[in-house]
Amino acid sequence: MGGDSSHEKLRSRAVVGLLGNKTNFWLSCLALFVALFSFIAVVSTGTLAHDSLLAKTLMVDGVPTSYRAEIAPAALRANSLTGQLADDVSAWNRAGLESAVAMDFSQQLAGQPITVRAMAGNYQAIKRVKLTDGRWNQARPYPGEVVANQPLAARQGSNTQLSLGTTSGAVEPFVVTGSLADGDDRPVAYTDLTSYFATTGWYPTPATVELLFHTDKTPDQIAAAIAPSLTALGLATNDKPMRIDRVDSMADQVTMFTAAFTAVTLIGLVVAALGMMNVGLASVRERSRDFTIRRALGATQGRIIAQVLAETLATGIVATLAAIGTTWALLNVLLPRLLPPSWGLSVPAYPWPITLLAAAAGLTISAASGLIPALRVRKLELAAILRA
Repeated sequence: MGGDSSHEKLRSRAVVGLLGNKTNFWLSCLALFVALFSFIAVVSTGTLAHDSLLAKTLMVDGVPTSYRAEIAPAALRANSLTGQLADDVSAWNRAGLESAVAMDFSQQLAGQPITVRAMAGNYQAIKRVKLTDGRWNQARPYPGEVVANQPLAARQGSNTQLSLGTTSGAVEPFVVTGSLADGDDRPVAYTDLTSYFATTGWYPTPATVELLFHTDKTPDQIAAAIAPSLTALGLATNDKPMRIDRVDSMADQVTMFTAAFTAVTLIGLVVAALGMMNVGLASVRERSRDFTIRRALGATQGRIIAQVLAETLATGIVATLAAIGTTWALLNVLLPRLLPPSWGLSVPAYPWPITLLAAAAGLTISAASGLIPALRVRKLELAAILRA
């Protein structure tokens, strides 16, 4: 019972000490809160930045070792060549050269411009677009099927039909079978190449005709592999295939920036510790007469030192809990509202291992920064202070 009573008195005196030095308490809390918040936030956002930037570059630029070659649109004017090119792309895939052809057409939908991307081959293996709802479109002549990216799906709402223009000037319906995330802020409809031409004809002339490849071959080897098929159709690429992916460079940049910001936050933790120590020393100086009177009334040095340490630990606990609560709320409440839907990202899990490490660091910093002020109590001269 006596031990419990002494602990209770120690806690009571620590609380009284904190309430009597509100300015010092809040300054110490603020310094440690900023340092811990920055550390947890940098680790969390570093993970999110890594995932989000890589996700977008995989969708837009392609997976590692992706290449692109272009064909002049005018050379593909005849529908028969378009169908034959789609067949050749399928043959390249069967031969082990992962490839696709994609053509972008500018259409109008309710007076607003949209892009129709007509594809053949293994497009999804090269550009990692992510289906978020429904299913992929199938190759069928009528009615054609499309998958809408997030901006187009938002414009469409519950409407599951898309009306596209044709060479005859008529408007043909396409069924929207699903939505996807492609990292593009423009409204884009994805459809099968042969189905698109069977429904609309060559309308209008595509802005680009891209041949896409995912392979370990060199550009010269890719060019040699596709040359016989293109030559048989009277076609040729504008230049040899060019590598387009940026995954490795993007990952290196994110890692470098995360490491740099983490180093800055670690320096911030050291600065916070120094700040708390200075505040603690100032507090001891301000309360030196009170501590000395308590010693004169029978309090031991050990109990006064324990009180000072308890006050700094209480400061660390408050700052740590505030930093954890704030970062958790930002990550789980605010961040989901800020993520672009077109990226198809989910909020990363809260980094509890790093957070617990930060909490341990915060409490350690509190104890360490309170140790020197606490030991300063031992140097208080009882007679000199009482005479003053």
